[in-house]
Amino acid sequence: MDNSDSEDIVLTIDLHYVLDKEGLHDMDAEVHNKCGACVIDVLNHLSDVLDEDCQLDFSATQEGGVRDIYKLIIKGLNNEGSIAHDIFIGLVSAFISHFIGVAPSLDDSQKQLNRVEVLEKLKQGDYSDDEVSYVLNGDPKYVSNRNEFYRNLDKEPHVTKVECSAAGRGIPADRPTSEISKQFFKEQIVKEDKQRTTETFYNTSVMVQIPILTKDSNAKWRGLFNNQEIQFTINDKDFRNEIFSQKVHFVAGTSIKCDLTIETTVQYNKEGKITKNTKVARVDNVTSCYDGEVLSFKKKRFKKKKKNDKQQLSLFNDDDFK
Repeated sequence: MDNSDSEDIVLTIDLHYVLDKEGLHDMDAEVHNKCGACVIDVLNHLSDVLDEDCQLDFSATQEGGVRDIYKLIIKGLNNEGSIAHDIFIGLVSAFISHFIGVAPSLDDSQKQLNRVEVLEKLKQGDYSDDEVSYVLNGDPKYVSNRNEFYRNLDKEPHVTKVECSAAGRGIPADRPTSEISKQFFKEQIVKEDKQRTTETFYNTSVMVQIPILTKDSNAKWRGLFNNQEIQFTINDKDFRNEIFSQKVHFVAGTSIKCDLTIETTVQYNKEGKITKNTKVARVDNVTSCYDGEVLSFKKKRFKKKKKNDKQQLSLFNDDDFK
């Protein structure tokens, strides 16, 4: 039943479950209902995201396998060619390509993007294909429904492939049909992920706030690096020995010149949301310790190197060269 009027835009989405036997039109009812519910939930969610007033009608056909026909009616087209409607149609088209197809992995840089900013760009019509894909791939409700769609569909033994096409204003007539074969269903289910990154800052400065002066303590040092509080361990044995023998003293504002390595571990849930973010820092190669007035530590090997440099210079101070 078409409940649209002349001012509405009607997009027709044809979702085709291809079965393993020609002429077969039956599939597990529970699987079909759950998959259909995922599609409907995502379409309704996309209309909410972009504040579109939409109505979704459904019909079925017996032509080839199991085919579901969704009519997405975008209400109240009072200004032909409005940016808001065009963006929504573009997002629906991207949804079809992404939902029914092998989705690209969500890399670390995409996860760190600000979805709010990208959504604002979408609403203003200033967006790229990558940003549309990011909005879909990073949306918790979208990812959750996509997971459930393929988790349920993989249980249906007769479905060998899913195809999806769309027609309507704003969708190119030559738009290719999106499809995905059963062999890729399980791969589409997003699982929890963990990303580790390591960055080393050479010959940098760390301001010490709370030093650990006892040898047997497992506590972490506390300090400031780039105006941010960090916890770290001291891996430089020479410097540690100087500390434990009380040859190095710390006052407020003491800074150490060193190599600082920060390892960041970010955990994501199956929806791509960050669940845990931890940083582990370590200090190596401490070359000096300065409290603003007194240089209380300087690496011995640098002193030795300077001594050797002086000896080398003396070679050119021979009387033969005077």
